[in-house]
Amino acid sequence: MLELVFIRHGQTAGNLRRNYVGRTDEPLCEEGRLALQQRKTAGVYPVAELLFCSPMLRCQQTAAIIYPQLQAQTVEELRECNFGDFENQNYQDLSNNLAYQRWLNSNGELSFPGGPNLPSAVAVALSRRWLSCWICHNRQPVRHLWCMAARLWLCLLLMLVVIIFL
Repeated sequence: MLELVFIRHGQTAGNLRRNYVGRTDEPLCEEGRLALQQRKTAGVYPVAELLFCSPMLRCQQTAAIIYPQLQAQTVEELRECNFGDFENQNYQDLSNNLAYQRWLNSNGELSFPGGPNLPSAVAVALSRRWLSCWICHNRQPVRHLWCMAARLWLCLLLMLVVIIFL
C-alpha cells in the first residue's frame, strides 16, 4: 500500500519576517536548520523509499537534512508560486497597498498583481504527466514517499489528485 507524505520546507529568514516568499530562492536560516535536525533526531520523520522535491533551495536543503541517504528527484511543478508584486514583503509592508487590500478582500481568489493567474497556474501543474512516477518506481510498488514542497496548499491539492488516480 502506498503511503504518501507531504511536508513543508524548514524556515527561512523571509519566513521569520512573515514575508510572502515564493520565487525568491532563499536558503534555510539557522533556526530552520536546527528545528529540522531536532525533529529528525526525535524520530518525527518516517522511513522513505522515494523523495520528490521542489527545485527551490530551501526544499532541497530540507530534503538533505531529513533524508541525506536519499537522492531527491526534483519536480519542477512543485516550485513555489509567484507572489508577483507582493513577493518578499509582509502584511505590514503591504498594509497601505490598495491591490493587496483587494486581494485580501477576495479571500485569495484574485491572482497576485504581477503574478500568474492562479487557476490557470494550478491547471498547468496538474496537467503535467509527472504524477505517474509517484505510483510506481522501477515497476516496484512504493509504500513510503515524501514530497518536499514549498506551499502546503499545493501539497494538499496534489495529494487529492493522487488519491483520485489511485
